[in-house]
Amino acid sequence: MESYDHLGKVVIFPNDETGGIHLFSPAPKCELSLNQMIDQVVPSNKPHQILNQSDVPVDHTFFDAWTYEEN
Repeated sequence: MESYDHLGKVVIFPNDETGGIHLFSPAPKCELSLNQMIDQVVPSNKPHQILNQSDVPVDHTFFDAWTYEEN
């Protein structure tokens, strides 16, 4: 049975090199859970946030200026 808990989600975490953020959007049919993907992609010492994809701006013109703030 297919169960994709990550559909429509993106994960952001700080990018220390640029002062901006890393953003990843899981592949639609990835068989890993969202938490398994986070464990593989986000360094263990980094905070992260899970957002709805609809909350992320579509225009990435100023993507390098995006910043991360912990909630």
